[in-house]
Amino acid sequence: MANSRIALEKIFDTVDVLAQQGAGFRGHETDNNSWLMKMLRMRAQDVPQLDWWLGKILNQLLDEIKAAKCFSIIVDETANISRKEQVSISFRITTLDFEVKKIFIGFYHTPNTKSSTLLKIVEDVPSRYNLQFCNLRGQCYEGAAAMSGKISGLQKRVREIEPRALYVHCTAHSLNRVAQDAMKNIDIVNNFVGVSKDLINFVRDSPKPMEAFKDIQLQSSEKKSSATNLSSFCPTRWCMRVKSLKTIVSNYETILSFLEQMKAEKTDDSGKADGFLKYLESFEFYFLSLCTIKVLERIVILNKELQKSDLCVEESHEKVKLVLDAMLEIRECGFDTLWENATANAKDLDLEKP
Repeated sequence: MANSRIALEKIFDTVDVLAQQGAGFRGHETDNNSWLMKMLRMRAQDVPQLDWWLGKILNQLLDEIKAAKCFSIIVDETANISRKEQVSISFRITTLDFEVKKIFIGFYHTPNTKSSTLLKIVEDVPSRYNLQFCNLRGQCYEGAAAMSGKISGLQKRVREIEPRALYVHCTAHSLNRVAQDAMKNIDIVNNFVGVSKDLINFVRDSPKPMEAFKDIQLQSSEKKSSATNLSSFCPTRWCMRVKSLKTIVSNYETILSFLEQMKAEKTDDSGKADGFLKYLESFEFYFLSLCTIKVLERIVILNKELQKSDLCVEESHEKVKLVLDAMLEIRECGFDTLWENATANAKDLDLEKP
């Protein structure tokens, strides 16, 4: 504990120096070779406790993987804040006590997302930590062709080296694709989602409209104690867009007042404001808001469950079935309640009649 405390103090000191200088913590490199890590490694040459701490955590994790012997690898593509492509690498193991653990190793820069390039990373990371590639038993990626392709995808290239490394399409990613395809294939819902996204961007993406929106929000006595900011749409995970839709519903009256004010000002944005106002004053838009939220709330719960590190295949199927049953129950028994709530609230908001 004493050694860890000294190491932690040195880390705080280093972070403080970088922050005061306005320097980036990562710079142009990956996390393992960032400015912060370079400075810490330099300081570790003179501070034994820091040197011990830097090596301790990773070594403990690697010892667990080596003790389990066999492991699976989880690879996910992502871009950092500077728009540089990178992949995150995690290992999944079963311990000697039959507990499932997922161990995050780090982010690694990749010049492109070709399967041949990704294969080099997948081969390099285990060898860097003295893990035998022949002990790889599973690989989990998203469904992009470069990752899951049966002819030249990463999973195919890995199995050519180690045939026992079974490929599993990430269940949470599959769920997201299901939600995305389902919503896109219903024209009325796809249009509603597009308008909702554009509406939030219209309010958030310019300082003047945003200030006007906040002023109206604060002036409304009903919103003072529970005012929430409009949340931007998640660009990739459709099931997470329920958060943004909820902020529209909770601010519905404020948004109507804001759009009426923008329309009356006769500026360049007046036409857009008038178009959005016509959508929001319709019962259809309000009803679709409540209906979509009710469906996506179940999807979000399932999405969280499918991302648990100790989830097994059988459990994932059971959880999917529970959500399907809940959806069917809403269809059979929940529509009347949803309709009553929508019509009552629409009347209070002075929207068009259904």
